Amino acid sequence: MARATTGMYNGVTAGQRRNERRKKLMDAALEILGTRGWSAMTVATVCEEAKVGPRFLYESFENLDALALAVLDDIVATASANTVTNLAAAPDDTTAKVHAAVSTMVHEFADDPRRARIIFVESYGNAAMMKRRSHALHDVAALMATLATTFVDLPKGADDFIESGTLFLTGGVAELVIAWVAGDLTLSREELIDTCTEMMMTIGENAHAIAERLAIARQHRL
Repeated sequence: MARATTGMYNGVTAGQRRNERRKKLMDAALEILGTRGWSAMTVATVCEEAKVGPRFLYESFENLDALALAVLDDIVATASANTVTNLAAAPDDTTAKVHAAVSTMVHEFADDPRRARIIFVESYGNAAMMKRRSHALHDVAALMATLATTFVDLPKGADDFIESGTLFLTGGVAELVIAWVAGDLTLSREELIDTCTEMMMTIGENAHAIAERLAIARQHRL
């Protein structure tokens, strides 16, 4: 009778079992998408990897797209939380802050290349994931914009430059990380971090002049 009322079985509640199955399914999707890609992502392969029946997949997720989005959201949330933590712990210095942000991003995806493949490669094969990836990229750019307005001397009215510039830098770093994870760059991990940091610092140090030139060019077009 107690089991029927509480769902308790072997000391584990029904809710706990659902959460365990959900985690197994997400771990399975991470493994399949991150190593074999969308072509291998089926209900059968996910359930086989997770060691659960198909009905339990639909217990937690509407479909495979929803499962993939949950995995992507977890990747983004983890990376974002670690970035915020490491930024807060870094010295109150521009170079140190930028280095902390870049270092976190590189370590997140270098330590688990499956995560890099999902967010930077496999997301292009799914419209919903692509949209979510774009939102995540803009969120990272917004974080970088906050850093820029805190540490970089910019002229008034440079909001458009800050938005486009931080998005440009964020996307550029992401592409470098993709190439590095794929083995297309011969840099060591620390060299990659230093390279990205120096590129971002160079643009930051010249941001005021760039913003002014863009403002002049805009005036000439009026």
